[in-house]
Amino acid sequence: TSGRQVAVPFDRFDYLTNNQDVKSMIFDVRTLGPDSSPTDFVFDGRGWGHGVGLPQWSARNMADQGFTYNQILTYFFTGVNIVHT
Repeated sequence: TSGRQVAVPFDRFDYLTNNQDVKSMIFDVRTLGPDSSPTDFVFDGRGWGHGVGLPQWSARNMADQGFTYNQILTYFFTGVNIVHT
């Protein structure tokens, strides 16, 4: 309500949002309704990262959780086939 802005380092923000909820840093933030609690926020986003479709911190977090590179790539790039040549 005060309009105060708070800077949050990207890796911390990615961790706090579970890296699956906010897939891009291109977003607007708003509260729900005029009488909304200050903790109720909506992130209206566009895109999946820095323009190529693979958010690096999300991919890293998935790798840290044991996902393979095939699983990570096909998660972000749906409909692709990974071919080894």
